[in-house]
Amino acid sequence: MKKPCILVVDDDAALRELITLRLEANGFRVEAVDSGETALAQLARTRPDAVLTDMQMAGMDGMALFRAIHTRDPALPVIRADRARTIRTRGRHPAGAVRLSDQTV
Repeated sequence: MKKPCILVVDDDAALRELITLRLEANGFRVEAVDSGETALAQLARTRPDAVLTDMQMAGMDGMALFRAIHTRDPALPVIRADRARTIRTRGRHPAGAVRLSDQTV
């Protein structure tokens, strides 16, 4: 069976690696990139099952990335993480982004 793939987008290399390790340990295949721009280039080549993005990044921030993804593929789930490094899983962000629940990554 093919493992679900998560595209992790974070400009913090240490956190990107930690998230990757935790997701892989839980049975996910992970593609990890360091910017919103790189994420869009990756999405042009392959479609993951979901995107997990930091909201505060240099260049294209997480909300701009979400909007670009939603324009291209409204059905692709986008999970956002804030600078406090919490994940919220309740509710929906306006325009369909999944909000994160208060669990420290």
